Amino acid sequence: MNVTAGLSLAMTGLIGLPAFAAELGCAHYAAFKKLPAGFQEIASGDLGGVESFVLSNGDCTCNNGPVIARRFGRPAPVGENWSCRHAIGDEVEVKQ
Repeated sequence: MNVTAGLSLAMTGLIGLPAFAAELGCAHYAAFKKLPAGFQEIASGDLGGVESFVLSNGDCTCNNGPVIARRFGRPAPVGENWSCRHAIGDEVEVKQ
C-alpha cells in the first residue's frame, strides 16, 4: 500500500515536469547576443529610441526585454539579452 501511494505521489509530481523543463531549456537563450537562425520574428515595435522584438522557434519565445530595460536605465541581469519562455498559442505554429 505504501509503495502504491509513493508511486502515485511521484507520478503526480512529474506531471508538471515537462513544462518546467521547457522553461529551463528556453532560459539558456538569455545570454545569446543573437538568437539562432531557427528563430523568426513574430512581433516588433518602436519604443522611442529602442526597438522591441519578439522571436520564436516554435518551442521557445524570446523578447529583448533586458536590453530595453538597460536602455531606459532599469535594472536587468548582467549578461542577459533575452527573456525567454516556452512558446504558447500561435507561437507554436512558427515551428516548421
